[in-house]
Amino acid sequence: MKIEVFTLCWNEMAILPFAVDYWRRFASRVTVYDNGSTDGSVEWLQQNASDLVTVVPFDTGGHKNNTIHRNMKNDYWKQARDRADMVVVCDMDEFLIPDLDALEKMLADGATVCRPQWIDLVSEKMPKYKAGKYLHQLCPKGIRNPGSKAVLFNPNKIEEMNYSPGAHLCNPTGDVKWADNTGIVVLHVNNALSLDYRLMRYHAQCERRSQQDKNLGYGIHYTKADDVISAEWQQQVKAAEKYTDLISVGKPKTTKRTNRKANKI
Repeated sequence: MKIEVFTLCWNEMAILPFAVDYWRRFASRVTVYDNGSTDGSVEWLQQNASDLVTVVPFDTGGHKNNTIHRNMKNDYWKQARDRADMVVVCDMDEFLIPDLDALEKMLADGATVCRPQWIDLVSEKMPKYKAGKYLHQLCPKGIRNPGSKAVLFNPNKIEEMNYSPGAHLCNPTGDVKWADNTGIVVLHVNNALSLDYRLMRYHAQCERRSQQDKNLGYGIHYTKADDVISAEWQQQVKAAEKYTDLISVGKPKTTKRTNRKANKI
């Protein structure tokens, strides 16, 4: 099975090494569209992941423009038609946990669009990258997020995804057959890897909001006062549960398969 990833990047050095480790478990190709990173993200990818990742720069005048991002997510995956069985269209802080058995079953069942189980990872301290350790092992707590984004689908069966800004909603067309309760998990970092990290990201994204985003009300949560951001983060920390407990709820039972070892982490 060939799975391609298409993702957006802006100053993601804090999580890039983790992202690459997840991609290497399942992706045949990754295309990173970089929106003018200045923290060494592009250079790190070129030095450490050039065998897997292609970096494509794009310019929005130094501002984040959700309309442009939406249009890109609705278009750039189409280049994978006839060369990939599945595509993942996501933001950099959204990590697919590969379970190749579940993915193959989805294909065998004829499903073309997946609603994965979505978990927001929460950590009180910013994790330090360690080779051989995945982010959900270093940050083993999270919150179940009921708002699952459709980031995984078959590019050969879907004609259009019709994502909304932020890609939280979509209206796919083509041969649309939804897969639910598959056991496929997506981790969302959600700016929750320590309070300092959240404040840093919120401040930076607030400064980057384009005038168009401001006019349309996109990214307004980045304008919250620090005490509000802190209170919301503390609530997440208190509500966080063990990752292993979160994924056990609602996960379908699997049947024994022969001549195949499940690719799970």
